[in-house]
Amino acid sequence: VLKFSLVMAILIGLSFILNFYSIRRFVNNNIILFLGMLTVIFFPFLDFKYGQNFDCNFAMYPIRYIIPSALIFLTTLYLNKRSQVIYWLTFVLSACFVLWNPEFGLICYVAWIALNTFYDFYSADGKINFKKILSHWTISIIVIVTIFYVYKLLIYALYGSFPDLSSLFGMISANGKWGFNLLPMELVHPWNILILILIFGFIYSIVKWYKKEVTPKASFIFMLSVIGLGFFSYFQGRSHNWPLAASSSIPLMLLVILGDELWGVVKKKNIFILNGLFVIFLFLISFSFFEIVGNIDRINELVYQENDKTKQQEEQQRIENNAEFIVKNSKEHEKIYIYTALQYQGLYFDGSKRISAFNPGLGDLFMKADLTRMENEIIDSSFNAFIEPSVSSFPYLIRTYGAFAATYDVKSVNKTMYLLNKRKTKLPVKTFFGTSDDMVIHEKYNDDITSTRARINDAMGIKPVALNPVFSTEVLFYSNTQMFPYATLVGNMDDSSGFIIANVINTPNYFIGINGKGIGVQVPVNKWVYLVVNVYPDHLEVYQNGELSGTFPIAGPMRQSRQKLTIGNEGFMRYYVGAISEVAVHNKALDKNQVLANWEEIRKM
Repeated sequence: VLKFSLVMAILIGLSFILNFYSIRRFVNNNIILFLGMLTVIFFPFLDFKYGQNFDCNFAMYPIRYIIPSALIFLTTLYLNKRSQVIYWLTFVLSACFVLWNPEFGLICYVAWIALNTFYDFYSADGKINFKKILSHWTISIIVIVTIFYVYKLLIYALYGSFPDLSSLFGMISANGKWGFNLLPMELVHPWNILILILIFGFIYSIVKWYKKEVTPKASFIFMLSVIGLGFFSYFQGRSHNWPLAASSSIPLMLLVILGDELWGVVKKKNIFILNGLFVIFLFLISFSFFEIVGNIDRINELVYQENDKTKQQEEQQRIENNAEFIVKNSKEHEKIYIYTALQYQGLYFDGSKRISAFNPGLGDLFMKADLTRMENEIIDSSFNAFIEPSVSSFPYLIRTYGAFAATYDVKSVNKTMYLLNKRKTKLPVKTFFGTSDDMVIHEKYNDDITSTRARINDAMGIKPVALNPVFSTEVLFYSNTQMFPYATLVGNMDDSSGFIIANVINTPNYFIGINGKGIGVQVPVNKWVYLVVNVYPDHLEVYQNGELSGTFPIAGPMRQSRQKLTIGNEGFMRYYVGAISEVAVHNKALDKNQVLANWEEIRKM
């Protein structure tokens, strides 16, 4: 953790140092330089730190942000002295950055091509320099194709197969077509400010280009405008306020340079509109100074983290206990699954020499194809799984947990973390529940792939059902430890209607509910259980393994539920982890003789 944090800190600090070098090259007024650099640091980056005690997400800073920072720095060097070494180095490094992060890497690569096209658009005699422009575009194609093929060959040499580089651009495609966690973009919103800055940047550079006054500053402003437009498209694909702030750094750099240029005009000419724009500019870049000064105590707290260290002691103890639990129940170099909070996953692998049985990690899952591959691997493999359900109940993992529920058992638990082993209990091949005209649902599961997938699908919901005032449910299942609260065998209950049969977590008791209320019954542990519930308008009959366990009064007839009937789950994350052999729901009560006859057949298996 210390080494990783140190690397991230160095990269973040380096990014802002490179930003400062470039801004200083094109800004003449020291006050504007000072306030502007504070703005570039504060709004996109530091402001987030005030609102939270801990942030372990480095996706934007520095992993993505190092790309434009490096390009802007190299471009500044190149515009100061047009060295062929810097020219080729920037092309090669920018092409590598496309592999590093295709979203921002591609934007910056195009921006570098655009800058060279802009800067060399005219020849010395004022004509369009077709030869030079063609040269830049030819080199750009050659370099990126070469880098991509060198990378493919390197991966082939190390791993024995070629990577599918087209999948690198899957996130760009998804964000471009559908967006990701989108909110509606309001017409009047702070994003208007960024767009205005970009418009001014393009106007400034295009006017210079039209007048054939292409200078290093005009070229630099043009490149920043191109990158800033690409960053804004990132916000559009994830239109929350936090991506807007995080992707505002380049437009803010552009604002500082344009503001300094405006100051040079204002000093010479007393034009009311320009004076007003300059006042607005100072207003925008002054916020950061007062915010930083006013939050010195908070910055000091973030540096020393004394409060954080106190608050996280309980969390730290839980992490250490879970890490010890994993090490105790696995071997070095063993492949295992770990499902926990995103920020803990790496901690549990650290130093224990365990190997992830599936890549990418939970925090990197984006494509549906990866989730499908994960589901298939859980079904097909027998790797042990360590799951912390209280902090890893992500909606996109509903089928993943369905696969665990259908094919695994809970082996042991360490307070918050559960160890799951591949289920060894075999499901009986024989079908015990007979069919009849009054049967509403009848599902028989076996140990084959088709039945496993049927079990997963049924956990997502089969269909809404219409039940009579008198109906029955029978379930043949293996009773064992569960890890989800109200792990459901079968049900469709909501707060005030429907029915459910579910385990009460960490007990051998099962909750039988009608219309949001119910009773508890205790069943044998680690044994096959044949459970039958007859529901009448005013009472329940519960049979276990052929015998009547009890008759229990209820408040009134069951009200029809609009929920789908589910097996092995009900609602969100109420999976029954373990063997369910057969489930049937009838629109009549089962006769006690039929219940006993079924149990006698089951006993013979």
